[in-house]
Amino acid sequence: GARSDVIVYAPTYTIPYSTGFEDAQDGLYWTAVNNPAKYYGWSITKSSYGALDGKYAQFKSGSGNLDAWLVSPAISFEKGDYTLQYSADGGSIDTHDWEIALGLTQDNPESFKLVIDRHEGLKVNGWANNTFKADFTVPADGVFYLGLHGFTKVTYATLKIDNLSITPASPTGIGSVKAAEGKISVNGGVAVIDAVSAVKSWTLTGIGGQAVMNGEGNGSAHVEVGLSAIPAGLYVMTVKTADGGALVKKIVVGK
Repeated sequence: GARSDVIVYAPTYTIPYSTGFEDAQDGLYWTAVNNPAKYYGWSITKSSYGALDGKYAQFKSGSGNLDAWLVSPAISFEKGDYTLQYSADGGSIDTHDWEIALGLTQDNPESFKLVIDRHEGLKVNGWANNTFKADFTVPADGVFYLGLHGFTKVTYATLKIDNLSITPASPTGIGSVKAAEGKISVNGGVAVIDAVSAVKSWTLTGIGGQAVMNGEGNGSAHVEVGLSAIPAGLYVMTVKTADGGALVKKIVVGK
């Protein structure tokens, strides 16, 4: 009889790009490469214990000496400077080895030549204390893939990554500093920004990486943003503060 295969067509995303690895974002389009077994290497998962917010990318080292990748769908870049930001957690004891790179072919690790961020033998205990930022330059217009490369040597270690974003680098050098102090929360259909420094600007990004709302802080460290005008779903709010810092938070808008 006739055979019908399900084919999933992944879109090409644009900058600014953000993901919380949720199904409603682009979580279904990330691809694991070189995973050695079902339970080890990279996966996108959800747990009631140890999650930052919803799903996240997870690398489990198993017996060690793994060399595995989790690769994004295609992302279109223009030539220029960019800032990568993400949160990580890895427990209080284990050390972790990973890097994030850009490549030209989703299923070919050898194509990931532009290393954006790399860490070896690093402890990452707690989401709140481990927000990573790195500036990088894309040398020419093109379509690239973002690769999370795990090569942890410690046995049975688990690294988690969430709330990953890529934005154009600010000419003021905002991408070179650590995350701003403060928090973003949602209360009754309103996003509440409470920062230590004055809020310079904020942007709300949708699941396709497009900015759906933005605004200025008007010199205040406390800003409230009404969300009633946008559809229900998952978004990423990015806040830039006057001291050159940034807050990034995945938020859920309900109706």
